[in-house]
Amino acid sequence: MNNKCLVCLQNPKRDNYQFCSKFCTDRVARTAPQLLPVPDDHVMYRDVKTLFVNNWNWSTGYLPQIKRIYLITWSPSLRESFDSYRENVARTMTNKDKPKEVKRFRCEARMCRLGDPGESTALCRMPMCRLCRAIETGFKTTLDYKRSLSPMQQ
Repeated sequence: MNNKCLVCLQNPKRDNYQFCSKFCTDRVARTAPQLLPVPDDHVMYRDVKTLFVNNWNWSTGYLPQIKRIYLITWSPSLRESFDSYRENVARTMTNKDKPKEVKRFRCEARMCRLGDPGESTALCRMPMCRLCRAIETGFKTTLDYKRSLSPMQQ
């Protein structure tokens, strides 16, 4: 099973991290947010696919085929915001265990070809592309975005 860093594609990624080193982490943060393709023979691909399949809610319909998985990179400011949120959650916990992170899967409407084979993995600039705007804002709630639209756009 492939366990290489998705930035340099040379060294094994560190345990509990997505990349092999601080150098690769900093390198990808400078161009974030962006999508990094996760090869289908990579340990991250296997883990995400397993999580998705095992937690599929069959009452919503048949399990869709997974065609591609991408790692979304975060800018330093989005990472700091998330870390701050996680620390605040930990402070409010009555037990002293670390908070457990729960992976979520989302579906967003898109106006561009982001993620399609042969297309750019750079986010588009179209204001109506909810996928790119969600990635750009760290998947913060889309409620404010929805409120900003006229009724004809919703």
